[in-house]
Amino acid sequence: MNKSVKKIPSPMKASSVFPNGFEADFLGSDAPAIQILNSLNTGVIVCNHSGEISFANAYASKILKCAQKDIMQSRVERILLPIEDIIESVQGDAQDRTRQEKNIQLKNGEEVTIGYHLSEVTIAGGNQGEHSQFVVTFQDITKWNALHRDRDRLLRIATVGDVLPTILHELKNPLAAITTAVEVLIEEVEEIPAKESKALLQAILGEIRRMKLVFEGIGSSHRELRSPTMMAVDEAIREAVSVLKAKAKSVGIVLSCAVDNMPPLFLDTAVVRAILFNLLSNAIDACRSGDEITVKAGLKKDARSFELIVRDTGCGMPKSVQAHCTELFKTTKPNGSGIGLSLCQNTVSAAGGTLHIVSEVNRGTCIKVKVPLND
Repeated sequence: MNKSVKKIPSPMKASSVFPNGFEADFLGSDAPAIQILNSLNTGVIVCNHSGEISFANAYASKILKCAQKDIMQSRVERILLPIEDIIESVQGDAQDRTRQEKNIQLKNGEEVTIGYHLSEVTIAGGNQGEHSQFVVTFQDITKWNALHRDRDRLLRIATVGDVLPTILHELKNPLAAITTAVEVLIEEVEEIPAKESKALLQAILGEIRRMKLVFEGIGSSHRELRSPTMMAVDEAIREAVSVLKAKAKSVGIVLSCAVDNMPPLFLDTAVVRAILFNLLSNAIDACRSGDEITVKAGLKKDARSFELIVRDTGCGMPKSVQAHCTELFKTTKPNGSGIGLSLCQNTVSAAGGTLHIVSEVNRGTCIKVKVPLND
């Protein structure tokens, strides 16, 4: 049976293709090594500390839509990145050398997004003695990023469907209370004392605010946790807890709240409520009559990070479930979608924070959200 074999480019002459003694120093005139580099489906560019490019493989030429020879006659800052950025990243912490992204403009005017890794290789001997060169491996991730954005948009749409039953349940009681109060006002408006009328109107306003919290919290899944303006996060958390307290009480669950008084923070209160709404909804689903749920929030002692904790005494999770509970579409609920907790994780991570889960079967679950605050 014939098998498809990838054709490897023929060896290239060092004199015409590899300036700066690259082949002799880096590959030792090893033609098979050149062939291997040119067969990779990843762009590879090598440059010195001055930014002079000494090698570019065939896939780098494909991504950049530029001939290999032209790339190697150029400088890295004209093709990919400023040499200063490369030096700073390579000499920094190991965490700085994880995959990074950058938008670049090709010579034909097309804009693409590349994902790249940086490393430094020390070369012993050769024409230049012992010296080091930088290696940049990269991929065109433009289409991947577009798919990622489309996926996130579909997830936000799916989230609405996932929480729709909860929304309807949360709106049912406020609407009933508003209807009753308005009917009383209409039928007995002339007989009701002003003080009682004011109390009824305040009750109506309270129920309307309760419904607003539900809509605002659910509708914020597409927004970022960080805000350009300072907001009263402590009050937002107390209000969000009050929205779900009635639901918890209706099934025999005690929901309590201990929120420290905090100064306004650069966090979006609607997004904070959305996160808390998801965490509390999961906690209520995991609890039975007689169980307790506690919400705590405040600033860490150094006031440089915000912390939100939701703890319940419900059924808990086995380690096998906990290991995957924040993964997309992972759920143990018969009618669950596995979206809510995943979105919470992504939202917190995007703000530079962490979402930590500790759970024990028949003992309960504790979820801690920690977000660093901007100076």
